[in-house]
Amino acid sequence: TVTIIGDGAAAGDDIFTHTPGAEPDDGTVLVNSLLAMLYTDIGLAGTVTADGLTGTDTLNVRGTDTNDEFDVAATTGTVSHTLSSGQDRVDLLQTSIETLIIDSLAGDDQITINATTPYDNIGVNGGSPDNGSDVLTVIGAAATAETVAISQSATNSTNQTITGFGAVIDVSGTELIEISGQAADPDTLNVNLGEGDNTARVERGAEVTGANADVISSDSLPNIAFTGLANFTATGGVG
Repeated sequence: TVTIIGDGAAAGDDIFTHTPGAEPDDGTVLVNSLLAMLYTDIGLAGTVTADGLTGTDTLNVRGTDTNDEFDVAATTGTVSHTLSSGQDRVDLLQTSIETLIIDSLAGDDQITINATTPYDNIGVNGGSPDNGSDVLTVIGAAATAETVAISQSATNSTNQTITGFGAVIDVSGTELIEISGQAADPDTLNVNLGEGDNTARVERGAEVTGANADVISSDSLPNIAFTGLANFTATGGVG
């Protein structure tokens, strides 16, 4: 087990950047602008923990230029990483981290977030897809009535903001967003199309997390597939 600790200063807002190495149990962790710390041969049962101590801290998890799968665990926020070959990499754990950023880089990547996480904010950057298929899947918490909204980012209309799962999720570079509610819960999804003359279409889509799903396609947002919801609303802005 490897633990990287932030500077702990009263105003110590640390940024931890994790970059995978050539081997599944190799990698580097950069804290702010300090010299990067290398770990190697810790074994796949080993873990790497970023401990932010005080301040508002960020963990930036980088992928590879092949197809990556990231899974963010509910409650703990642990990030697991699997390559397209099926090879698992060491898990990334956190303590006192407020913001998680996943930069999946090139390739056709799958990022899954299981609500509810300990983070205040999560950023997902799909990067450059090889075949136009970076997918973000958000799975709602059980026994929790969630009201989820997806809209264009207030600062960049090509990005998206997702609220209602605890952490605010900021999304860029993904071609498909999947929302999986819990069928036993009265979950609601509101898709805000934004300002302007927008066109949207709702139809039957492919399965999401093993369940039948619908999909809304529009000219203002990436395709959004959804399942396990009690209510769905598409809202247009001025236009």
